[in-house]
Amino acid sequence: MNQYADLVIDHIYICVTKQAPEAKALQDAGMQLASGTDHHTGQGTAAVFFYFENIYLELIWVEDAEELKSADKQLADKFKNVTNGGSPFGLGLRKRVPSDAPEANMPRHEYGICSPPPILLSSNVFPLLSNKRILH
Repeated sequence: MNQYADLVIDHIYICVTKQAPEAKALQDAGMQLASGTDHHTGQGTAAVFFYFENIYLELIWVEDAEELKSADKQLADKFKNVTNGGSPFGLGLRKRVPSDAPEANMPRHEYGICSPPPILLSSNVFPLLSNKRILH
């Protein structure tokens, strides 16, 4: 069996410039930006988010290149490639919830973040939901 058969797209990320001025184009197209910036302490990056029914879009940028390089060489290399003309797009994957699992009626996983978007929960973990509820 293919080791990747149970993976589904969790989120899409786009490597952008600092403070994500690119977000304005998405807002102008009618997408609603979640309030606040998530500063990834210890990773050297920050991001803003657009939430959808069962996926989210993350616009991520480098805040501290040295911190990023020591924390996540793969992501640091991704940003370096983008700077040199590479694709700014990436995917975050997660395991699919089995159909016989108790939580199958609302597939989700817990995603730890440094500072949660204020529109969701006040903890450092939030659920990614299926089409049972639309997140704005």
